[in-house]
Amino acid sequence: MAGATWRHGHGWPRAIAVAVLAASLIAEGLVFGAGRWQHIDQLMYDPGALILAAEASLGLLLPAVLLRRGERLRGYLATAALAVLAALAIGPVTAALRTLADRF
Repeated sequence: MAGATWRHGHGWPRAIAVAVLAASLIAEGLVFGAGRWQHIDQLMYDPGALILAAEASLGLLLPAVLLRRGERLRGYLATAALAVLAALAIGPVTAALRTLADRF
């Protein structure tokens, strides 16, 4: 649905479609990578931290690459809002999924 909206939409719907993917990449990279980035000099020796940093960086680049010049500000505003929501929700959702998985 987001891909179709990005391809055929205009304005805010198109910006939000890109922001959904970008924000999820940023939130996951920041939430799961934050503890691993304390020692930047050891970043090269931790492939997981490197992947999470690349994931967050890709999320930051997506609105610039996928949106037209007039839509980029909207894309970054939507990305910022959705990234904050996703970063706040990712912890409780992950804990709930782990609790459910432990029951089976």
